[in-house]
Amino acid sequence: MRQKVFAGHAVRRLREKLGLKQSELAHRLGVSPSYVNQIESNQRPLTASVLIAISRTFSVDITAFGAEDLDRLVADLR
Repeated sequence: MRQKVFAGHAVRRLREKLGLKQSELAHRLGVSPSYVNQIESNQRPLTASVLIAISRTFSVDITAFGAEDLDRLVADLR
């Protein structure tokens, strides 16, 4: 069974470090601002596709989201 990954705190930290509003992050990732809000507040899990978009868009190493969360995402991608 696949486990859901909640990494809202890490996404919020990244967004704030980049000086972006939720709407700006959403636009760059191709998702809605409400979806970004839900991810950041851990109401929605961080999907593999969003994590990949974050990594590609901002040249972020996905290991920044935590080894345990990364292991679950890799398992989900297989």
